Amino acid sequence: MRDLKHLIYFENLLQEANNDLVKQAKDEGKLALGYTCYFMPEVLLDLPGCFSVRLRAPRCTSPDMATYYMSSRTCHYGRSLLERALEGGFNFLDAQLATETCTVTCRFQEHLQRMQDVIRNERFKCSFMDMPFKKTRNSIDHYEGQLKAHVLDFLRDNYGVDTSDEALRKTIEEHNEVCRLVQEHGVTELVLGYPKNMDGTLGPRAEKCAAYADTLREATGLSVTLWDERRSTVEAHAILFNNGKNGRQRKKTVDAVAASLMLEGYLTRKRLEKQA
Repeated sequence: MRDLKHLIYFENLLQEANNDLVKQAKDEGKLALGYTCYFMPEVLLDLPGCFSVRLRAPRCTSPDMATYYMSSRTCHYGRSLLERALEGGFNFLDAQLATETCTVTCRFQEHLQRMQDVIRNERFKCSFMDMPFKKTRNSIDHYEGQLKAHVLDFLRDNYGVDTSDEALRKTIEEHNEVCRLVQEHGVTELVLGYPKNMDGTLGPRAEKCAAYADTLREATGLSVTLWDERRSTVEAHAILFNNGKNGRQRKKTVDAVAASLMLEGYLTRKRLEKQA
């Protein structure tokens, strides 16, 4: 159960874009820099006094307000981001740094720019970066120029961020160290919930999970373990109830806790097998 506490903590961080780590960084006076696409180098958004936030909209199921401004045929991700912004969920942002790659996320960025009061933060600004789609020498030169003008110069001129070579080198070194640790302690296998019937037989859902496990093995080259998930949701509800969570609060996190219970069970078995 010692590991379970930490697993639940990290699962809960994914439930909100403005989570505890974001709030802690804001309390420390750091700039929250949002982005949506991996073409935006995250390391440049983690310069001294800044931290990067990849925008998400957890639990956004009906982006009705956003659909008023964007076509219902556009992807749910872009509309969910706008919905969350309209709800006030991104008011912690100090800037949004965008790449003109995905059409839908571009529409989201444009709405942030045009609807001045969506992000209720007086410091908030948007910056757009053109993104080439071919890997040529000219494209690389263009990409470097865009990063300088729309990321580094933008942060320096508008927020006084230190974008010197020394600051960049230090930030990249720290980023590389994090990457090294992730690689060292990275994913080596996957654990997938196996929804057996209560009598132990396999129904249609279990068969779909088994087929999905085969797909994951082929796509990732990793080992995939199917773990019996019977009663995991019941146990998760019991844990949350004993911790004083009401029905609405339990609904938000019960799946995360159930997943953590399954992983805890799997890790316990692995430890016991090593000791045997």
